[in-house]
Amino acid sequence: MPLEPFVVLMTTPTRPRTHAPAHFDWEALVPLLVHPAKVEIIEAMSWIEVPLSATDLDRILSGQLGVSLISYHLRKLAELKAIEKVRQEHVRGAIQTFYALRDRASG
Repeated sequence: MPLEPFVVLMTTPTRPRTHAPAHFDWEALVPLLVHPAKVEIIEAMSWIEVPLSATDLDRILSGQLGVSLISYHLRKLAELKAIEKVRQEHVRGAIQTFYALRDRASG
């Protein structure tokens, strides 16, 4: 595909806004950005209140999501500091990681 249309778009100056931006509805946007799997994981972890692995959560959620997808979302939630890694165990040649909800009071 030729690059000319992209070059034109990149070099064309943008017009300044002539009106004030409207109020942005953040509350309407958040549910669209938060993955339902993350919501299910957080709800299960808050209900059970013990450290859980992806395998544990897969069993709790009746295998609806799969261990791989749950593991991915657990890692992302840990990166966001919503949950924390509490321990790892060697299980049949693999490492099983257990996570718990972070205590928001302690920061």
